[in-house]
Amino acid sequence: MTWKKDDRLLAKYEYGSPDVFPFTGNNDAPDHSQLNIEYFKRLDRVIEYLDHRGIAAHLMIYVWNKRVNWPEANSEADTRYFDYVVKRYQAFPNMV
Repeated sequence: MTWKKDDRLLAKYEYGSPDVFPFTGNNDAPDHSQLNIEYFKRLDRVIEYLDHRGIAAHLMIYVWNKRVNWPEANSEADTRYFDYVVKRYQAFPNMV
């Protein structure tokens, strides 16, 4: 994100501007054959933080206007990603 952050923001709650990607590699050269587990651990922290504060999280599995280099629709990599996200986050009590 490019806007100014609050100077009082503690580093452990700084979730903006992540240099992480849901697949290994990066957005310019993704390896869609492998999911980046560190990315999902980071997302877990965000969802847990919201839950502890009584806030529901609406998880968008795909966001097409964020310049993410997604795998080809209906490919094996696409199915792997979709299934993993649904299975990983369906148990969070604050997930929509």
